[in-house]
Amino acid sequence: MVTVENFIETKYRDLGFRISIEYIDLYGGFSNRKLQEIFSTIHSMLIENFRAMNSRLPTNEHTAHYWADKSRELILAIDVINGLERVLAKTNDAFSIDSYYKEIINKSEKFLESSGGSVIPQGMDKIELYYTEPIFIKKDLVNICTSPIEQKYVDLEQIGHRSYATVYSYTDPFYNRKYVLKRAKNNLSGKELERFRQEYYQMAQLSSPYIVEVYHYNETKYEYVMEYMDCTLGDYILNTSPKPNKIERIKLSIKY
Repeated sequence: MVTVENFIETKYRDLGFRISIEYIDLYGGFSNRKLQEIFSTIHSMLIENFRAMNSRLPTNEHTAHYWADKSRELILAIDVINGLERVLAKTNDAFSIDSYYKEIINKSEKFLESSGGSVIPQGMDKIELYYTEPIFIKKDLVNICTSPIEQKYVDLEQIGHRSYATVYSYTDPFYNRKYVLKRAKNNLSGKELERFRQEYYQMAQLSSPYIVEVYHYNETKYEYVMEYMDCTLGDYILNTSPKPNKIERIKLSIKY
């Protein structure tokens, strides 16, 4: 039976000369130094090879050729990601993949070939490159208190991030209902943290079916729980048929 430590060592050696610590500051939350370097290296490989792919994007109504050596590098990176995700799933280093990059990786797996190059399919847009945001997020726990003597811990799933905060979803086991946790980023100044805090308290004073409800602010962790919405405003507008005109979009933005 392969141990976690042996798997990490194997993948570290597989990456060999590619090992890069350029993005290691994004992965300091992981316990093993070599694991941090692996995540940093895979992050670097994705950035380098997707940047090359961007020179052929967007494809619009056509396809495009992607070089064989670049295809093999991406295949290797994705293979390491899949292996780590499986082996670390039940450890303290369990992680999730940023939702945007998860979608890009899934698309790439479908057309990447190990020899002769790959055919990039129609309709693929340029890929946003993450230089300051992690692609791999260590799974976190949220403490749910349903009574003074009962505590529950549930996995958080990252669903988005902004300049001030990272947004997660989770299912409360007591209410059997999805909620959102919005957590301030670690690098915020005191002034920015206070602005984040005031965001919650101002929203808490509002009551409307068109405004997302907020429920609890944690003064220690700088985070708050809020209502889970089925889709974003942008997705709603894109998927509405017929598309709302400019005035209707402004009204929707005010409501939301």
